[in-house]
Amino acid sequence: MAKISFLLIYFSFLIFLCGCQIDSCGNGVCDNDDTVGSSLEGCGIKYFGIAQLRLSAKEMDYFQYIENQKAYSNLIALSFEFDEKGIIAPEEKYLKSIGDYEKTALALGRDSWKNTPEYRKILFNNLKKMEGYENIDIIIIIDEPYLGGWTREELEKIIIEAKEIFPNNKLAVNYNPRGFYPKNQGPDAPLFEEYLDYIAFDMYPANFGIRCDDKKGWKSEIQKTINFFRNKSNLPLIYIAQGFSKKGCTLTPEMLEWSFDVSNENGLEGIVYWFAEVSEKKDFFKGFTDSNDTRSKMIELGLKVKNLNLCGNGVCNDTEPQITCMQDCSNFLSSGNRFGVFPPTNPENNLDSVIELGVKKTRFVLSWDMFEPKKGEFNFDLADLYLNKSAKAGITPIITIKSDSSWGSRSGSDVYASSPPINMADYEKFLTTVVNRYKDKIKFWQIENEVYDNSRYWNGTKEEYIELLKNAYNTIKRIDPEAQIVLQGFPNMMLVMVENKDEDVIEFFDYIMKNGEYFDVIDFHQYYTPETVYLEVKVLKNQMNKYGYNKPLICTEAGGPDLRLFNLHRSGNESVPIIEQLLTIKPVRDEIVSIAVNGVTEQEMIDFARFLKTNTESRPILEKYQAEDLVKRICLTLSQGVELINWLAIMDFIEPVDWYTSFMGLQDTDGRKKPHFYTYKLLIDKLENSESISEVNISSSKMIKFTFIDKEPIFVLWSDEANTTIDLSPYLSPENVKITHIVTYLDGNNQPIYPKNQIVSVKNVPVSSTPIFVEAINS
Repeated sequence: MAKISFLLIYFSFLIFLCGCQIDSCGNGVCDNDDTVGSSLEGCGIKYFGIAQLRLSAKEMDYFQYIENQKAYSNLIALSFEFDEKGIIAPEEKYLKSIGDYEKTALALGRDSWKNTPEYRKILFNNLKKMEGYENIDIIIIIDEPYLGGWTREELEKIIIEAKEIFPNNKLAVNYNPRGFYPKNQGPDAPLFEEYLDYIAFDMYPANFGIRCDDKKGWKSEIQKTINFFRNKSNLPLIYIAQGFSKKGCTLTPEMLEWSFDVSNENGLEGIVYWFAEVSEKKDFFKGFTDSNDTRSKMIELGLKVKNLNLCGNGVCNDTEPQITCMQDCSNFLSSGNRFGVFPPTNPENNLDSVIELGVKKTRFVLSWDMFEPKKGEFNFDLADLYLNKSAKAGITPIITIKSDSSWGSRSGSDVYASSPPINMADYEKFLTTVVNRYKDKIKFWQIENEVYDNSRYWNGTKEEYIELLKNAYNTIKRIDPEAQIVLQGFPNMMLVMVENKDEDVIEFFDYIMKNGEYFDVIDFHQYYTPETVYLEVKVLKNQMNKYGYNKPLICTEAGGPDLRLFNLHRSGNESVPIIEQLLTIKPVRDEIVSIAVNGVTEQEMIDFARFLKTNTESRPILEKYQAEDLVKRICLTLSQGVELINWLAIMDFIEPVDWYTSFMGLQDTDGRKKPHFYTYKLLIDKLENSESISEVNISSSKMIKFTFIDKEPIFVLWSDEANTTIDLSPYLSPENVKITHIVTYLDGNNQPIYPKNQIVSVKNVPVSSTPIFVEAINS
């Protein structure tokens, strides 16, 4: 079976890397070069990885999975099967993506050996000619041989034949302990170790009647199997630990640790985890790599084996990839630091509020015309002020560069729209000057904002944007290879239109996204309703899968309430509770009716937005909704694997840029902090050091889980349907838990009203439309 072949590969991989030449690992002697695992009984685990079934690029993003796996494993395995048609899967291109691992193994499924020896030699020699084969160290000849229907004599011939076909590769066989039970070949079944270099074994403790939560039973059964192979062979061992199967258990952090500990204690050179029955689970890798506790434990164990500290230690090693070490390696993907704001429109005043809020990311828009108002004459005053103050506060800026020069771009300087440079050499000189000045302070450069063919923000075509992006990418990377280039931000309605099959939008979107070699990070904007993020992330990930890459996703603009919800409500397409509530207020209802008679103009909606901000009845309703919206929007967005979210904005716009965003700011134009300012600060204080974020599927409510390295998880809960209660005992261990409430109102002096914390039973947590933080007491 391909699944076992996969595992076998990994297993072999691990063994080969151990480096025990004179004494074998697990013999109780640890040489200086074989003590990474620090086992008392042997050299211990030195190699660590994950195996998976045969995959197709159409099923899931296999290549990004391989890339992400480098974070915590030092081997990679591919599973091949052959028949009369040749290689089934994976395709030849998979071999090209594995060269950066310390060792690579190839597993050949049982079906690969069904043809004649002559035909097999043709197939396997064709394999050797494939690009990437030179990276293969180990060949897993066969998987679970005594379950494959061969006699002992037939199996021995196959193993001898394999040595002739693959004389320069190390060879291994993956054995299943069930195959040595009397009902099969019996405990005396030979391993043919005289022909092999390694022994791999896999097992499902659950298949032996061991409960999923039975630590003692799991370790006992694994120990029993290790002893069996130790008594039969002196070859080094690797344990292929099953994840789940039809008869097994969902792999938990505890199970990972149990199998890891017993393998390390017994001097096994490696351990490989895999997951069965995944071929029909299209979102399997997403579920494993993006969010859950098992992923966190895998990273912890893998980095331990690789002798690396967890990310956040301030050291950026060569082997620390983006998936785990953003904080150390200047990437968005580290734990914490996921919370930001956009924009600080007045650096002198608004940065003080940014610092008070506690965010560590901001976005700042800088135009060509601001930097270079006349050709060759530069003005850095505003940028210096903002960037110097940000650096002192430990804030990482994302700089959006706009091509809107009064002399250098086609349409001149415009408060909104950029346009293609008249002379690309002038644009490159401008970028070169700016990047050279700020390369130590800026690692994230975004090229333009919300580009569309001749749109409000881009007076040009998609082809002209890609030309600009390509030149910007090459210019910035030449000066600072570590810089990250951020793609223009996709507006949320554009992604909605892609999902709704708008052909013109799809054509533009496809053209931009297929040029993935010219950007490192993808930005999108999240307005409308918080739940729109599901669609947005789906559209972006589908398009990345189409072109075979997986870039980090960030959201540099998000906010609510979005006044376009009024249009949605009036159209009758959807009931919007906040709008229904506002329309119970007579002045609001009268205002809406008066401007809706002949159709609503943009200016009328701007005037209406100003009315809502000052009306004494509507403002508290809106501000309560805004605090709730902020928590829901941020938590939902991050739970979808998005690495950063920026709230719009620190302060309301004096003149609305867009009527629907006119009062999303955390402060009024007079500096009054709104309730959601204090709610955002509370959210950051609670969640900024979270390691992983995931949405937990429960009925009638939303629950977002934030996990941490040094304490129990914190849950954010709310219900969009009706007040209810939730039993959290499957997720938190103590009998009672603490509820922390968000700030939804201010007192008469415009100071925040903090509701008192509650202590409630873990089995009876009250949930309403207002989000709450729930955590173990004293966690």
